[in-house]
Amino acid sequence: MKQNKNMVILILLVVITIWFTGAQILTASFLRNQYTAVSIRLKNGGITEKKIKEALSKEKERNDPSCPETAAWKRIPEAKVINEYLGREQKVSVIIAAGDMKVTVPMTLLSGNYVYPGDKRGCVLDSKTAYELFGTEYAVSNVVTYEKKNYILRGIIKTDYPVFLIQGEKDSIEYPNLELTFSEKERGESLAGDFLLQNGLASDYMLFDGYFYGRLVHSVITLPIWFLTFFYSFQLIKYYIHKKTILTRKTFLLYGLMLVSIIATYCFLLHQLTGSPVYIPEKLIPTKWSDFGYWSEQYTHMKDEIKELKYAYPGPKDMFLLNELSKLSLTVAVITVLHIAVYMYVHILALRDK
Repeated sequence: MKQNKNMVILILLVVITIWFTGAQILTASFLRNQYTAVSIRLKNGGITEKKIKEALSKEKERNDPSCPETAAWKRIPEAKVINEYLGREQKVSVIIAAGDMKVTVPMTLLSGNYVYPGDKRGCVLDSKTAYELFGTEYAVSNVVTYEKKNYILRGIIKTDYPVFLIQGEKDSIEYPNLELTFSEKERGESLAGDFLLQNGLASDYMLFDGYFYGRLVHSVITLPIWFLTFFYSFQLIKYYIHKKTILTRKTFLLYGLMLVSIIATYCFLLHQLTGSPVYIPEKLIPTKWSDFGYWSEQYTHMKDEIKELKYAYPGPKDMFLLNELSKLSLTVAVITVLHIAVYMYVHILALRDK
């Protein structure tokens, strides 16, 4: 009876550990894939699509290889979208974009497509709002009304909040937010500053390297998981070798092959989910190794950036990243404690059996 109770506790502990670890891996991978751009938050005024096009045209004339992909956007915190046919309406946060709208909000495309820049009649809606308006999440090609204008649903997305995305109709709309995606992502922060300065786009702004912070969070979460995987693998191999004396040579080789196959398969699947956990950003590598105060300066700079972002009226994209950064230490601690608890419980049960 006691042994059955111990097994139930162990299974429950393993399930909780796998569930929590898997959830954090998915969140880390989502962050790494979503945050690929440098975010610019203008403190005064905004940038028009016309100015952005002129700046990109100059960059191409100069044959600048670091010419970025751009997406400007503005957010209306609360507005109404209406299904006039069924007489239903929902409150949403509206994102008006000029460019690639998928970098404006943390989201996953469920069906359909995003609205391309030239499409002024298309829109994208989150799945919960789509369900409330149409009674189904599969609402692509249906029509919604916003500000007395009809829009055709091009895509349905998954987000944590109700959101409605469209492309801006006029080149003269001022956008307070700009996302710049460079091919040389490691140099994104300095390239973004140069792009704004050379083209006179803005002088008073806050710059936040989303690629750096997204990859950093991903690495901090996945590295302990890989370390624990290697630790478990070592312990299993060690335990298996100790059993060599009570197994025949043929059985020993067969079990060994099975064990190596299981470990290799698990590591392969983990790599498919997380990619490489090792991330050493260029900005954290000093030009001189004798510069011992470099990392301290970079840490202070990161703290100041995060603090400034908190007080800069952050949008949904900024809030999501800030939330993940704030609970990063706790997340890693919980993952580590759960895995250690599983190992210790198994170890205690094994000692009791002896």
